[in-house]
Amino acid sequence: MTMHRLNVSRRLAVALTSAGVALLAGGAALRSAPAWAASVPSLAISQVPLTTVQAVHPQVLFAIGNSQSMDGDLSGAILTGSGALSTSVASLSGSSSPASYTVPSGFTPPVNAGSNGTAPITVSSNGILRDNSASRLNVAKAGISAIINQYMPSTDFALMDYSATASAADTTWVYYMSPNGGFTFTKTAPTNGSRFVANPCFNYTSGSSTVKSNCTSIDARYSKNNGGSISVDPFMLVSASSDDPNINDVLYSSSQASVFDTFSGPHPASPFPPNFSLGNYNSGSISISYSQSAPSGNAFATNPTNAGYVPFSTEVIYAQRGFGYFSTASAT
Repeated sequence: MTMHRLNVSRRLAVALTSAGVALLAGGAALRSAPAWAASVPSLAISQVPLTTVQAVHPQVLFAIGNSQSMDGDLSGAILTGSGALSTSVASLSGSSSPASYTVPSGFTPPVNAGSNGTAPITVSSNGILRDNSASRLNVAKAGISAIINQYMPSTDFALMDYSATASAADTTWVYYMSPNGGFTFTKTAPTNGSRFVANPCFNYTSGSSTVKSNCTSIDARYSKNNGGSISVDPFMLVSASSDDPNINDVLYSSSQASVFDTFSGPHPASPFPPNFSLGNYNSGSISISYSQSAPSGNAFATNPTNAGYVPFSTEVIYAQRGFGYFSTASAT
């Protein structure tokens, strides 16, 4: 076998440069380069760590729930539309349908900033009633806006929520569950730890017309038990409220009295076994009813809220609050 050896008098070195390929002979660059070298793209490479120098934007997807519970504030109270009442029920603005709220620290109301630490819950803007409250959805919007304003130059963002169609507005009612045995009304706020709320029928005799009519029917029941009219009692003792975090609900309806009391129940006595099973819950077949109401004609059955709660106290009082929307939702 014959071996051929290439004798090179000087060492050759090959280097890649951004201009193409240059042959270095003894440290001196040869002036010519291959024709293809001019078409090689330039790509800056960082050596520590080994990565491309060109910035690649992070991609961030916000997935936001826009279901009913997002209308609630951070404590659970769903106040959408509160304070936007017709003249016939306007006196409820002192109890079940407050017109303003205390603005939480760090939150800026989206429509009307208010003054002295309070802001209106509902604001009319260009003929449209808008939610100005510190709802979970408004807080989430504010947080997302702050993030986008800060990082938009260096980050790609996308937003996803539930697709909603066929939206329709309904009137909403806050509801209160009675202690065992029924509701008690008092002239002074309890100091023994008992829960209480503002009595929606307080001073109803000089209140707005519909509230006066409805509370007259309710008062006929309690005046017999308490020995006097509930219109003089600012406070009502309760065991729970739909504003509680673990309930986080309002009644949606279009045909109930502004204030009404359901009683003669509950049927069955509770939504728990042996009356109902987990299978009943999963199939949506749990229902608790009351057979009478004041004013009459307002008795009905209720189903679990999206928090899984069903009222089953001795009595339940409902009072008008604001408005909300029902729609057909899709995960797409």
